Amino acid sequence: MPKKSNHPIPPTIEELITYMTAQSGPVLKKQLCKAFGTHGDNRANIKQLVREMREKGIIVTERRGKRIMLSDTLPERIIVEVTGIDSMGDLVARPFEWLSDTPMPQIVITEDTLNPPAGIGDIIQVETLPQGNRIYHGKTLRRVTAGDSHMIGVYEKGRVYSFDRRLKQSFVVTGVPAANTLEDGAIIMVDIPPIRVNNPQALFIKQIGYTDDPYAPTLASIYMHNLPTSFPEDVLAEARKLKQPALDKIRVDLRRVPFVTIDGADARDFDDAVWAEPDTSSDNAGGYHIMIAIADVSWFVRSGSALDREARSRGNSVYFPDRVIPMLPEALSNELCSLKPGADRAAMVCECWIDQEGHKIKHQFYRAMIRSERRLTYAEVQSAMDGRTPIGGLETEMAALFGAYEALKKDRARRGVLEIDSPERQIILNSNGHVLDIKARERTPSTEMIEELMILANVSAAETLEAQKSPVMYRIHAAPSPEKLSGLKVSLMAMGQVANLPEKPKPSDFNPILT
Repeated sequence: MPKKSNHPIPPTIEELITYMTAQSGPVLKKQLCKAFGTHGDNRANIKQLVREMREKGIIVTERRGKRIMLSDTLPERIIVEVTGIDSMGDLVARPFEWLSDTPMPQIVITEDTLNPPAGIGDIIQVETLPQGNRIYHGKTLRRVTAGDSHMIGVYEKGRVYSFDRRLKQSFVVTGVPAANTLEDGAIIMVDIPPIRVNNPQALFIKQIGYTDDPYAPTLASIYMHNLPTSFPEDVLAEARKLKQPALDKIRVDLRRVPFVTIDGADARDFDDAVWAEPDTSSDNAGGYHIMIAIADVSWFVRSGSALDREARSRGNSVYFPDRVIPMLPEALSNELCSLKPGADRAAMVCECWIDQEGHKIKHQFYRAMIRSERRLTYAEVQSAMDGRTPIGGLETEMAALFGAYEALKKDRARRGVLEIDSPERQIILNSNGHVLDIKARERTPSTEMIEELMILANVSAAETLEAQKSPVMYRIHAAPSPEKLSGLKVSLMAMGQVANLPEKPKPSDFNPILT
């Protein structure tokens, strides 16, 4: 703690943050004044710093009273998710929502008043009591939703050990049918009790496989996360009735346009196709005319239908190294909404015109019927971009796509986009499902070209929705606070780098650091 002084040097915001972090809970402003030896008129310095910290969102005022706390400090009451059991047998939880960039604090449920008691997976409201070092004790107040009591684990010598490492407690397995002889290494589903007792028991439900099965990790993940493995019959029946729409007045016939799909060699669905040509307008010399076609899923999945309800429930498709759990039945995901070469497909088209510097001049959206000319891979397109192997029969169209990409790159550089190169990992399996290799998926200009075209379509969509005053939700990245910038500079200095960042940096100011 700082020594008191009759003429103290005013603390910095960083020093106030350090002091508040070390406390076990919210503090009063007079505590800060006392801690830093600030008296009389000098207290105005502390008050001004507190005001700045509140304006920057660094601190908040406690709901009850006048105490202040760091914005990532837990409030007195909070909704949490119970995630596991610690070595002492107490439930541990984490905030159900956590928007801060700092690590989540740990909450230990030390007083449980619920009946039945709280269990793993429960969403509950707790009253928190800070213990320091980002650890809180929690007292249960009410159950919001009950968690799934099922657990996936490995059977060993009469006990089951969870696949989820957060659950450190093992259980004695009971209720195994006589016809089902369990062997060590079996992957099983059990029903576990919420009550923490000595030598707890788990009721056997079914066997999923064995740990030496190459597909065991996938199966365990599917069951652990309650992922659906099949579609309800009414959803399948609705999908079976669907057909490609007729070419009518609301759908433009673009089947003669040689669209191409460009994806990875291991892609399982083809939901976007692209085409480009040099703009023939005399007002746009060096510019490009581009079409980006997206499978018209909304034509088939109507609001309130069985397909719509199931898609909402699933939220997204889930991809594993050896399989995919689609959001929509295969009659849609692999057929009607897959832009296969030579097949007529309903699409939503974004038609754009850009100038030679990549600035978008105009765009329009409409429904169309397209017929993809070719299914290309990133490797094939990259070979053509490098001048090694041309795309036979589509040389002119590919040259236009490459030219449009170069123009869009100029616009990207002008905007100063943050260049984050985060490698995606690719798991290579053999025919038996065993892992042969894990490597970084290659990122090339051909992949960047498709990304730039998709960004162009997304920007156009956002502008169209805004023009129509439609309700739209955006994900934005707020500017970093002075404290975060200061911390970054210190970390970079420790690695021997000097960051010359302005007080209010732009995304492009960080690119020299990333490279």
